[in-house]
Amino acid sequence: RRQSVALNARGSIPAIYANVANVEGVIDAYVTENDLSVPKTVGGVVLRPHSIWVAVTGGEAADIADAIWRKKSNGSDYNGNTSYTVEDKEGYAYPYPSYVVTWETPAALPVRFAVQLADNPALPSDIVALTKQAIMDAFNGGDGGQRARIGSTIYASRFYAPISVLSPVVSILSLLLGSDTPSGASLAVPINRRPTITASDIAVTLI
Repeated sequence: RRQSVALNARGSIPAIYANVANVEGVIDAYVTENDLSVPKTVGGVVLRPHSIWVAVTGGEAADIADAIWRKKSNGSDYNGNTSYTVEDKEGYAYPYPSYVVTWETPAALPVRFAVQLADNPALPSDIVALTKQAIMDAFNGGDGGQRARIGSTIYASRFYAPISVLSPVVSILSLLLGSDTPSGASLAVPINRRPTITASDIAVTLI
């Protein structure tokens, strides 16, 4: 309901987010702003004065640019690594007024896991593969929970339950994650990165 209401608004961060998230093919988005007259660091990124930050994964450039342009406040500056020129054809004849819209296309941030399980002969013979799949499903929200997103904090505890239900005899000794080396109980994802995972990013050890 919040998102549907925001779609009808204009000039606010929720309105921009709702419109961008509604673009066909968009699978994740993050929107914030700097309303100060000086640069401001948000989520590990420096934002220009009086500017908006829109990070988008998926969707076509033309659709994303149009979605941002129609909802942003007049005069707001942009941030990001991707630009597209929007032409305003409503009420104008050629040549149309044009505006360069800029946003961030986040680079991939592989998230790596190290899992230690207590060895037990009663465990399924494919417990390693099952554990990897359970983590990937939870990471992508396939288990019905929150998926890993741009600008989010990923907690190791999010993955305990999906692993525990694999077998009544599963005992998790340790579960760590990290962007390079798995070494912590949580990971803060910057607003210019999109978290990703593959089976090769997960190490499962039976001890």
